[in-house]
Amino acid sequence: MGADLFLIAKRAKNVEKPKWPRGLVIYLFNWLPRKDKKAIVAHFHDSYNVSCVLWTCGMSWWDDVLPHLNSRSELGGRALKDFRDRVAAAKQQLTTNEDLQEEGVSKRKTGSFSLKALHKYQIRKRKELLKFLDRAIENGLPVTCSL
Repeated sequence: MGADLFLIAKRAKNVEKPKWPRGLVIYLFNWLPRKDKKAIVAHFHDSYNVSCVLWTCGMSWWDDVLPHLNSRSELGGRALKDFRDRVAAAKQQLTTNEDLQEEGVSKRKTGSFSLKALHKYQIRKRKELLKFLDRAIENGLPVTCSL
């Protein structure tokens, strides 16, 4: 489970559609109309767990995004720019060992399941989210959200 954000090409000018890799998990797109599935140019996923990048920025998909969506579940215009600026300005609070213990998650001291690796992941995901939002703004696209 998590937040899934999409950029849909049919709403943009001169946006090249990507070639999706084989094995793409199509069930994520089941809620989109068939014509929109073929027009997706970008996708961003943020899990609802201790790795959630928005939570590390002190925000929530439900409290900080959902109220600003239109009737088509899109975030656009001034609301999109404001959200992007809030993510960029937020002081990212990375997950602590205490946070993991509260959630019943155990991490290894080293390797890909370490706290250090989680921190790298969270920092990278924030950069990816900002890049995704910048792409939407630059192309005049609303962000279609499945929260």
